[in-house]
Amino acid sequence: MKIMKKTLKISLFIVVFSLISLTVLTVVGEVADDQVGFVSPKIKGGIDLNDGEITSFWTNITDYQNVTEFGEHGYVKFANNETHLYTLIVSSTENVWISIEFEPDPSLCMKNLNDGWSFYIDEEEETVLAKDIMFIGTVIPEDDVKNDLQIESVFSEGLVYIEVVRSFDTSDPDGFDIAFENGSTNLLQFASKKKHFGDHNKYYLYVLVSDKTEGNPIIPDIPEIVDLNQVKFLLLGVTPVGVFGFIGIHMIRRVLYSPIKHDHDRIVSSSWKPPTLVERFKDTFLSKE
Repeated sequence: MKIMKKTLKISLFIVVFSLISLTVLTVVGEVADDQVGFVSPKIKGGIDLNDGEITSFWTNITDYQNVTEFGEHGYVKFANNETHLYTLIVSSTENVWISIEFEPDPSLCMKNLNDGWSFYIDEEEETVLAKDIMFIGTVIPEDDVKNDLQIESVFSEGLVYIEVVRSFDTSDPDGFDIAFENGSTNLLQFASKKKHFGDHNKYYLYVLVSDKTEGNPIIPDIPEIVDLNQVKFLLLGVTPVGVFGFIGIHMIRRVLYSPIKHDHDRIVSSSWKPPTLVERFKDTFLSKE
């Protein structure tokens, strides 16, 4: 009986451990698959921020990412001309504000002293106010000493298209602005009034100035954030099913249909009855022996 108890306990431990390990690895694997980024290619010419329209070369920039924080049809593109970074941001006009944060903390949004851009959208007036900012936590960020962003905005069919121009190196006197160069890679994440709190996807931005840059972009390690709510749901849902399923199969197999037989019958009383499932459970898990 003692051997049977130990065997059952070990078996259950293996089942639980396997389910937990599989759950965690599955969730982390799904997060890892979401690691994506942008490539900022070199383009000829520049951007006219006073022509009232989005520059046509953006249609030739095929590298972009849909950004759920900016709405159903929101997306972002990047390009450069060796000295300036160009950005095209498309957002729903329902967003009161949208932001880009550079070098975000893996587990926080708008961490203290991180560089960022914020855009305040006025749908009625069809205007956008751009601010070069420094995040100071989950409150209104502080403006940089000087605003290094130049923009043009176009409103159309519930979307706002924002062209942004910023020099690679702004020579920020406080040192908070990110500096870009050929082959540089930076992390970034997005947020908006409608999607602010909680986890955000982390992206990388690879700036490609020279057409002859060798090798692939060096993608920084992005520490993964395990969705504990999802893990909790799987543990509370899948694990009990596996455990009690194992117990049920064991009972059917070894108690009802194929009980272990002994060569010698040590039961001398005809009134003896096999223990019930509850008695077996108590004897196995609650016994102090």
